Amino acid sequence: EDKVFMVLPPEAADWARDNDIPQPPTEYSSVTQGDVVISTPSAGSYVSGRVGVSGSAKAKDFAMYRLEYGDGTSPGLWTQIGSPGSQQVNNGLLGQWDTSKLSGLYTLRLRVTDKAGKEQQSTIPVTVDNAPPTIRITVPISGTSISFADPNPDWVNIQVDAADSMGMSRVE
Repeated sequence: EDKVFMVLPPEAADWARDNDIPQPPTEYSSVTQGDVVISTPSAGSYVSGRVGVSGSAKAKDFAMYRLEYGDGTSPGLWTQIGSPGSQQVNNGLLGQWDTSKLSGLYTLRLRVTDKAGKEQQSTIPVTVDNAPPTIRITVPISGTSISFADPNPDWVNIQVDAADSMGMSRVE
């Protein structure tokens, strides 16, 4: 379904809500039921390592299904994951995707073909992140000692430099 939204700055969020002006969604929405669907991983999720891809691959006069991935959101080149499936799958494992040598935004695609050659497909975007974040304490400087006159200080100044190739939600 295509919709057009009036995109307003964050400062106008309350005004838009009070005036019933719909704003675009902030999260991916995915269909998790149907004959041709990828249900796991979910659209927009972060994955790493070996990923079990689940869903349904069904069709009247079913012939086969293929599970593939491509670089970016509109891949021009697709790489097949495993062998083509010769049996229908209903809410089950479609294949195992080894992402260990990948990094970045990818699109997963499930293609189901019937005996007449007609094809149905389902795609979802995912982000592959196999590199763990790095963190370095910058204050206090390594090797320094800290002592407190008060055995229960209200605060301690600790500063860190944290980085990740895909982003972080928080540092604790």
